[in-house]
Amino acid sequence: MKKALMFGLFLGIMIFAVHALTAEAAVDVKSGIAGTVTWRAEPGSALAAGAEIVRVRTLTGEVAAARAEEDCSVSEMLVSVGDDITAGQVVARLKKQDE
Repeated sequence: MKKALMFGLFLGIMIFAVHALTAEAAVDVKSGIAGTVTWRAEPGSALAAGAEIVRVRTLTGEVAAARAEEDCSVSEMLVSVGDDITAGQVVARLKKQDE
């Protein structure tokens, strides 16, 4: 009985720890299109779902290369204005807003 109780307590602590770590984990955002970066969100900025994170110039004009999928904040930008980026390149790390 005592072993089962200790195991249950240990398991509960581990589940809580994993949840706490993943809740604060940064989410990598990839570019959907190649081009030259003309604008980027600033680290620390709060973004609403659908907001642009990175804008690029392509042969056909300027377009959003990455958008926020949900309300979040920018924890790190991995590209700068003037950088040439490729489709699929990680351009930013976002932190989900607390529920």
